[in-house]
This record gives sequence, C-alpha cells and structure tokens, in this order.
Amino acid sequence: MIDLFEIDVNNLEQSRYKRFVSKVIDNSKFQEKIEKADKDFQETVNKYIAPKQKKVNLFYYLSMISIFLTLIFVLLFVQELDKEQFPTLQLVLLIVSVIAAVVASILQYRFKKALDKAMKSDEVKKATEKNREVEALLVKELGIPEGTTKVDVFVRQVYQKGENYYNAIKQSYANYALYAYSKNEKVYFSDTYEVIEFKLSEVKAVRLFKQKITFDHWNKKEHIRDPKFNEYGIRISARSGLLVNCFYQIEVERNNVMYRLCLPGYEKEFVESLFNKEEIIIEDKKNENKQ
Repeated sequence: MIDLFEIDVNNLEQSRYKRFVSKVIDNSKFQEKIEKADKDFQETVNKYIAPKQKKVNLFYYLSMISIFLTLIFVLLFVQELDKEQFPTLQLVLLIVSVIAAVVASILQYRFKKALDKAMKSDEVKKATEKNREVEALLVKELGIPEGTTKVDVFVRQVYQKGENYYNAIKQSYANYALYAYSKNEKVYFSDTYEVIEFKLSEVKAVRLFKQKITFDHWNKKEHIRDPKFNEYGIRISARSGLLVNCFYQIEVERNNVMYRLCLPGYEKEFVESLFNKEEIIIEDKKNENKQ
C-alpha cells in the first residue's frame, strides 16, 4: 500500500502525493514578503538564539563527558578507594571530574534559562509575528477556512532506486503539521503552498493500529510529557527520534490504487470528527509497511 503523503527527496515533482494535489498557490506575488520575513527571522535567530543554543549544547556534552569519565573512574578503582593508599593523581581526577560535572550542569542550566528568555524577547516575537502575517496571507489565498487548525500528519520521505522506494530517514515517518479540514464531503490538507484533497467516498477503511511507530519531529506546543499525551506513550526512540504507541491509518482508493494516510494516535479528535467511532477498526496485529 502506498503512503498518500509520500515525498521523493530526490525528485519532489515526481512524488506520489502529487496525485492528490488540487491547488497550488502562486508564490510569486508573495515572494518578496516571504523572503523578507524569512530573512528577518533567521537574522534574529542568529543574533539572539543561536549563540546561546551553541553554549547550551557545549555544556550539555561537557557535563555528559564529565559524568561518563567519573563513572568509568569509579568502576575501575572502586576496590582501591582506601584513603591511605589512594594515589594522589586518582583522587585529584575524581575531584576534578565531579567538579566539572557539577559546574557544567549549572552552566548548562543558566544558558538554558538565557535561551528561554531570548525566545520570549520582543525581537524574536516581532520576527515570529511577521512570519505569521505572511502565513495568514497564504492561508487566505488557498481558501483555507478561518479558524482551521493544524494536525500532525505522518509523511514518508523516500528515495527511489530502480523500481523500489526506500526510507530516506532513520525513523518510519517525518511528522508534518498541516492545516486540515473537511468540506462538501471532502478532506483537505495544506502546508500553505499546496492543497491535497480526497473525497470521503474514496475512503475504504479507517484503522487504529495499537503498535509503536517512530517519527522525527514534535510540533505541538505542549511538551511530550504533558498529561494529555500520557495514554500515547510518547518517548524518545533508540534512533534519536520519537515514538508513539498507536497510529491511525486512513485507506483511500483512487484509480484502483490503494493509499494510506497515517496520523499519530494523539490526533484522535480530528479523526473522530471525520468518522464515527464505530467505523474505526481496531488492529492489534503488526502492520507491514510495504511500499
């Protein structure tokens, strides 16, 4: 089954999601505003955020290395921790490692606070607001209804080799925040550039797979540890991505070809706004990710 939202990273125009594109915005008349907003935002990030983020990262790695060295030291010499026989060099190394870990952790915390403060500064807020104003223009141009919110949608990023498609990222899916709404028996998704649509009559099944799946980005304002997400078991995966314990699969048929649209389980409210609970098939068995 083909992913409805599938992007060919080497040939975007040949991506199979293009089969569902119903409208493309003419960016040319907004190009100047888009470029200026992006430039202003990037300059603001480089000036107020990037330097602090680099320091946060530096002290994070320093603290981790210090703690790691301390643990190795203790494990190697745990049987020799006798004050009278303990070599002076080893004792100094232990003290230095502990102090380095404590200092690095404190500095990391302080720079993290400074980073949070920079994110809330007037300069960053102004740059963010400019981006929102441009986005509002694009939303209006695409005819997206006022008040439409974004939902997380799983997008498969692939590259083609011969006749086969392979994942271009470590995780199963990339996670995109898209405007989503339904109107006149159709479902629409948009990234403020294109509109993807399909008819509700083309939907052949809606399934909730109660199995883990990995993705690469968190879009929600709330933290993954927010109580509202507890039932979905969201956590960092072994491949430095994220993991959720269930996902929806909306199966769409067009021109005798079956496609699937996957959304994380925490988009339950959106899915149930389109389909009755009784229509959703619960699947506990493993879903094979065939291309």
